[in-house]
Amino acid sequence: MKTFLPMAVAALLGLASLAMLLVACAHAEDGPRAADPVPPKAGDPAPDFALPDQDGTVHALRDLRGQWVVLYFYPKDDTPGCTRQACTMRDRFADFAARNVRVFGINPDSVASHQAFARKHNLNFPLLSDGDRSVVKAYGVWGRLGGLVPLTARTTFLVTPEGMVAKVYPQASPMDNADEILADLATLGVPAPE
Repeated sequence: MKTFLPMAVAALLGLASLAMLLVACAHAEDGPRAADPVPPKAGDPAPDFALPDQDGTVHALRDLRGQWVVLYFYPKDDTPGCTRQACTMRDRFADFAARNVRVFGINPDSVASHQAFARKHNLNFPLLSDGDRSVVKAYGVWGRLGGLVPLTARTTFLVTPEGMVAKVYPQASPMDNADEILADLATLGVPAPE
C-alpha cells in the first residue's frame, strides 16, 4: 500500500501534465508564431478594422479620420487591472472628448461580456469585441501568459487623425495610461481647450 500511493499520485500528475499539453497543442494556433505581425510602431499606418461595441454598433477605424484615436487593448473584462484601466479612462473621458479624441477598449471578449462590464462600471466609451482575434493579431498584441493561457497584452496605441500610429504604450499602466496619453497629446500639439 505504501508504494501504491506515490505511484498513484505520480500517475495522476502525469495525466494532468498530458491534459495540459493536449490543451496547449489544441490551441497552438491561438498564440504568436514567427509569421504573426509585430505591433505597429510610431510612424506606421494603424491597421484598419471594423468591430462591434457593447451595444452592437460597428466602429471602423477608417471612419474616424480627422480625429485622434486611443486604442487600448486589455486582457479581460471585469478583472482587477482591466477594471482599473477602464475606470481611469472613464474618469478622464471628458478630457479626451474636449480634445476631440475618441477612446476605444478592445479585446476578444463577447459583445454581451462588454455590455455587462460597461454597465457595471458606467463606462462612457465603446468596448470593441474582437471575437475572431483578427485585430489583436493585426496589432501584434495576442500572446500567451506563461506560454499556455491565450491572452491580449495590455498595450495602447495613439492614432493620428491621418490614421498613423503616433505612440505605442507597451505594458500600459492601468492607473497611469490615460494621464500619459493626455500629456503626450499636449506634446503633440493637441492642447486642452481653454
